[in-house]
Amino acid sequence: MSFKSLVTSTVMAAAIVAAALTPAAALAQDKQITIMIWGTTWQTVFKELSENFTKETGIKVAVETQTSAPEGLVKLQAMRARPTVDVWFTTLSLASRAAADNELFADLPVTRMDNISKLLPGSANPKWAPIAAFPMVLLYRADLIPQAPGSWEDLWKPEFRNKLAVPNMAMYQARMLLLSATLGGGNEKNIEPGFERMKALRPNVAMFYSSDAQVRQSLAQGEVAAAFMPPMQLRWLNDQGVNVKAAALRPAPLEFDVAMLTRSGKEELGAAYINYVIRKDVNEAMAAKRNIGPVNVDAKTGGSMGDLMPPPGQGLTYDENVVNASVPAWTERFNREIAK
Repeated sequence: MSFKSLVTSTVMAAAIVAAALTPAAALAQDKQITIMIWGTTWQTVFKELSENFTKETGIKVAVETQTSAPEGLVKLQAMRARPTVDVWFTTLSLASRAAADNELFADLPVTRMDNISKLLPGSANPKWAPIAAFPMVLLYRADLIPQAPGSWEDLWKPEFRNKLAVPNMAMYQARMLLLSATLGGGNEKNIEPGFERMKALRPNVAMFYSSDAQVRQSLAQGEVAAAFMPPMQLRWLNDQGVNVKAAALRPAPLEFDVAMLTRSGKEELGAAYINYVIRKDVNEAMAAKRNIGPVNVDAKTGGSMGDLMPPPGQGLTYDENVVNASVPAWTERFNREIAK
């Protein structure tokens, strides 16, 4: 049964269940959960969010930080026998791999999370719920590319020869390959058009990057003129005085940051917290402060992200189980046929 079908089939059951996580105060009774999230801006945003959650529910929230999602996973694996972190925030690509660890991660109690049904189609999974969305865009140096690209197809034109930075297969869960497949009439289950189009794009690719820092530096130094990447890097580059703009091309592959439950014994409390984060008003405010896209379909996208998030029907999501299972083979072929 698909996750969408699972949610649909449990709507009536959810209405009957008394502990529907909405009256989460009933679960409180001096209870506390620990979340693990990134530092700096994320930590600041979630400090206020968590304080409001405690006021509403009585459930206290302690925060641990991770410098990166992979580092966070290592910490969780080290405490596998007795997790002291109840809710883990991570990237979609890492969640796709970590979800197979049923000993460490619990399924979401979807029948008791009334906001799950409000999430962007294709964004949730039995093992995780998205908390923020961002489209893949084209960041470009306005001084090196005076005219903004009008479509993804422009990237294949001679004007972009040796000017593009494209992520390797490990970055952003093969989104460039998947976009290429879509443009060629394929998808995650029919990836051949993607490889054909990536081969045709190869003369225009100056670098296949493996980290955001690497491509930011290359854009700043003019080693590349444009990069396929998330829009969050735009502000950092502009703050450094680099004349970079974002082209919001359609359709836009979507990436997500997500939340997962550990088998800590506090799954109900942790689920109440996740359910709160994706509630319309909370998700909307959190996304605005973080300058990213909300995942609740009723929430409005604010700030500069409002012009970049695709409208309904123009955002590309994929079957992450298929993608995750395929990435190793795609990577091997990509390295052999394209990134050589």
